[in-house]
Amino acid sequence: MRRQLGILALCLFILLLANLFPRILPMDLEQRAQSLADFGLQSQAGEAYEQLCRLHPESVGWRMALVDAFHLSAEQVHQRYAEQLFELKTRDVTLFSLGYASLTVDQLPDQALSYFDKIHDRKLAGLHYYCGLVWQLQGQSERARECWQEELRVGGLTAKAVRMLGYAYVKTRNLQQVRVLVDDPLSGPLTTPALRRWLALHEGRWLQYSLDS
Repeated sequence: MRRQLGILALCLFILLLANLFPRILPMDLEQRAQSLADFGLQSQAGEAYEQLCRLHPESVGWRMALVDAFHLSAEQVHQRYAEQLFELKTRDVTLFSLGYASLTVDQLPDQALSYFDKIHDRKLAGLHYYCGLVWQLQGQSERARECWQEELRVGGLTAKAVRMLGYAYVKTRNLQQVRVLVDDPLSGPLTTPALRRWLALHEGRWLQYSLDS
């Protein structure tokens, strides 16, 4: 009996939360979407991202968030946005979202690269970063690093590009390139404490290593 009452109380609490939660979310759509995603409510977050995609059809970030929230395949992205492939303003973003879904959901790197290669705006944020991931998956480490360096130059997903470059340089024990990455005014502030400690350790700067620890 006590167990049944406990289950009933839990159900009532969940029902109450489900009714109250939408009312306590931020009114701003972007914040609302993020709050829903933080609470693990991916379906509701996806609906908010869908609205943001309609409001900002040229935004790469909202397209990626939508793919992640609904776990959309490239085919599903195509079903939703096929007509935008024929519009100049949205063609590149749609090709990017097709490539992103191919890579992250379908796990078809060759297909992803074929979409990325068709993008006209080669400065599109994230393009070179994800091309780098494709080349890395295909064992083309040098081409991957070149893509991440290009992502830095165009000012796209710079933090992610720096992180991947750091991993790549540490893996090959390339002290010189790690030093360049840490000293560069653009990439330096984005390097991780772990990378800076690794560099200090291998350069014999014991005091700096202990300070960064």
